Amino acid sequence: MSNIPGMKHTELIRRFNRLYTSDLHLLDSHVLHTRWTFPEGRIIGAIGRTPGILARELCRLENMDKGYLSRILHSLDDRGLLYMEKDADDGRAKHLYLSAEGMKAFEELEQRSDEQAEELYRMFTKEEMEKITDAMKLYMRKKEKADVQNR
Repeated sequence: MSNIPGMKHTELIRRFNRLYTSDLHLLDSHVLHTRWTFPEGRIIGAIGRTPGILARELCRLENMDKGYLSRILHSLDDRGLLYMEKDADDGRAKHLYLSAEGMKAFEELEQRSDEQAEELYRMFTKEEMEKITDAMKLYMRKKEKADVQNR
C-alpha cells in the first residue's frame, strides 16, 4: 500500500469495481445475453420504467452525451422499439415511449436482470444481504443528495 491517505479504501473500491463489472459481464458486447448493447439496454430500461420521459431528462438521468443518446434513440426508433412524441408546449422536446416490441425487450431485460441479481447474491446469508443492501442504500442517498446539490 502507499502513503497516500485513503489509498487503502481507493484500492479496495477499484478492486471491487473490477470484480463486479466482470461478474455482471458489463464488458461483453451485449448485455444479459441479449442482442442489446449495455447503453441500449439502459435506455430501454429507463424508458420502460418512465414512459413519456423527455429525451433531455433521460440524458441527465443516464449521464450520457446528447449526441450519443440521440444516435441510440434513433437506432432504437429505426428498429421499431420506441416512438417519440413532440411535447405540446415545446416542439423541440420529445417524449419517449416503448413500442410493443420495445416492451418485449424491456420485459426480457428486466427478467434477466432480476435472475442475474438473484444468482450473484445467492451465496449471502439474509444477515449479509441486509448489510449489503444497507450499504447500497447509503451510497444511493449520498449520491442523490450530491446530485441535487450539483444541479
